[in-house]
Amino acid sequence: HHVQLWDSESGELLAILDRHSITTMIESNITFSRDSQKLAAVVGENEIYVWQLPQFGTPAGGAPAHIAAPDVKLRAGTVGIQALAFTTVGQELRCLSGTSIITLDVTAHENAGLGPELEDFTQAAISQDATKAAINVMSESPHCLVWDLVRDRELFRVPLTRGTSSKPTFSPDGRRLALVRNPAESEVVRQLLILDSQTGEQLKAISADKPVPDRLNSADLSFQIGRAHV
Repeated sequence: HHVQLWDSESGELLAILDRHSITTMIESNITFSRDSQKLAAVVGENEIYVWQLPQFGTPAGGAPAHIAAPDVKLRAGTVGIQALAFTTVGQELRCLSGTSIITLDVTAHENAGLGPELEDFTQAAISQDATKAAINVMSESPHCLVWDLVRDRELFRVPLTRGTSSKPTFSPDGRRLALVRNPAESEVVRQLLILDSQTGEQLKAISADKPVPDRLNSADLSFQIGRAHV
């Protein structure tokens, strides 16, 4: 398996980056740094490859560059990685692995633990600027826990219903959080909740007139956030 790097303007395939295996969570396991100079991809269960991206010339009909090995190999936790994002400066990666939030230094190859102590969770996401994490915790009182990764503290919790399995999703600017909540006992349909990601204030609740998929992708939720006009 490999990662393909494309020029978004010309539509040309610029480079092929090798990786030995692929995870099942495609949406969240590949990320660029803010300056587009680094690319990170999850390999297998808990290994991360990081490539420094040179200025590739357009192939102009020729073969794309082939890069056989990453510049850095990192290992995070002991179980599968659910989300991955570079910090603003691009020197650190933050990822969710098992019940841990881990910060990896892509230059020193060291990691630091962050986040709460959790026994069990089902789905999680990191904002694109790597400043917040949202974690669906399946305890006796199910909830979505939103964590400030900069100050390493809890921001707020959103009550969920049992059986809620959809992945939380941040808007591209990180200011809003979208959650799909299964119906409670007095409800008959699922709800799409749009929240302020800093305060937890509910900005919009959209009742689903038809079944909502268990796994809404980022494009689906971005469309719903835009439609909610918040």
